[in-house]
Amino acid sequence: MASYRGRPILDDMMEELQALSRLIGGTPLIRLRHLPSEGFEVYLKLEYTNPGGSHKDRVAYYMI
Repeated sequence: MASYRGRPILDDMMEELQALSRLIGGTPLIRLRHLPSEGFEVYLKLEYTNPGGSHKDRVAYYMI
């Protein structure tokens, strides 16, 4: 196994992945208040609050 400064690189990568995983998810939702018809509730996800500013954060995480 390759190492850097005496520590296995894989261990470093796993630590970074775990830190990244704590930033993903929990995207806030807001309720849309003004709708043209009654009887519906529409919620919007605030994707811009994700670390990368989009829905791609979760996709990128699973690609890693």
